[in-house]
Amino acid sequence: MKLPWVSSRYGRGGAYAAAPAAPAATASTVTRESDLVLWYKFDENTGTAIGDSSDSEFDATASGGVSWVTGKNGSAASFDGTDDAVICDASTYAVADAMNAHATDATANGAWSVSMWLKYEAYGSGFWDSVFNIGTAGQANEWLQFVFRDGGGGKVYARAAYRAASPWYLDTAAYTPDSNFVNWVITFDGSDWTIYKNGSSAATCTHGMRFGRTGNGEQLNIGNSGYGRPAMELDDFRIYDVALTSDNVDAIYNSGDGDW
Repeated sequence: MKLPWVSSRYGRGGAYAAAPAAPAATASTVTRESDLVLWYKFDENTGTAIGDSSDSEFDATASGGVSWVTGKNGSAASFDGTDDAVICDASTYAVADAMNAHATDATANGAWSVSMWLKYEAYGSGFWDSVFNIGTAGQANEWLQFVFRDGGGGKVYARAAYRAASPWYLDTAAYTPDSNFVNWVITFDGSDWTIYKNGSSAATCTHGMRFGRTGNGEQLNIGNSGYGRPAMELDDFRIYDVALTSDNVDAIYNSGDGDW
């Protein structure tokens, strides 16, 4: 770029103007971005390839006719509740290992968190409408799920099982679906489980149950658990290898504006 000549105020020569300063780098506003082990922004807005924006490269593939709609931020994936799914391409155990969730001995409790923006407008006909699962229920009893259940007054559940143990769950108070995107966060610090809805705790308890390594190749399955398939729109799906604090969760929600 040729810089302009600036004349001296005394008419004796001059000098070239200084180059404009480079704009300052903008710091990321994404909460604890360095602790992300999986991050589906769902901003592709076309096709079936879903990219992982974390460093893990856990890309995924959409199937069954997953479509694209306007999301909370950019585009979002829309599931029809019939045959749509997004399945992580990663090899067996990869996601569970990355989020410190598997336990190869009885004392290992890894901390992790899952965050998502979800539009879920009505309970489906399935016994459990599973938003996501890692592992498959009934598959060696090693799995984690986040589900909506119409029965029992309509609630939101985090469910887990490990080895031969009976499934355990944490459920919220009665929940009425609506047409807005809701920020859901599930955290586990090795003993305490918490479900957050729009930045506020919706349910919490102390329980050492954790899920182990999965018994099949579907490391992360969104939209199809083998139980109910939810009709939903999903945006900004994240997995962390730490237990987010309440302040972290509040920052993600950011008064409904997100942390982008």
